[in-house]
Amino acid sequence: TLPKDPTVEVKAGSEACWLFVKVEAENWPTFTGDAKISYAVKTGDGGWTQGDGTKIPANVYYRAVGATTADTTFKVLADDQVTVSENLTKEEVGTLKENQPKLTFTAYAVQKDGIADAATAWLKVPTT
Repeated sequence: TLPKDPTVEVKAGSEACWLFVKVEAENWPTFTGDAKISYAVKTGDGGWTQGDGTKIPANVYYRAVGATTADTTFKVLADDQVTVSENLTKEEVGTLKENQPKLTFTAYAVQKDGIADAATAWLKVPTT
């Protein structure tokens, strides 16, 4: 495993919001159909909810956050890691030199006041 600790922080004094994080995987390899290098977003109890792929893209995760009185940090990756399979070969590693895998995380917050659901809040996020 490779330790990776992307986080999203909501600052003290922030109003209640819908918090989103877009995860973009560039040059993310699979070798002969196997995900030999993988990651997972922290979902489930206390984690993020994945977009449904229609109203919110599938690579966007969200959560409702109440008004905060202290800086609050939310972890993005499950177990703070990227997993590398023991079956990854030396030849496969060599192919990664030209097209190195890259994960990019972009966070957005939309004030929750008057917005009842994440799909409606996502419409407020600039798409550029």
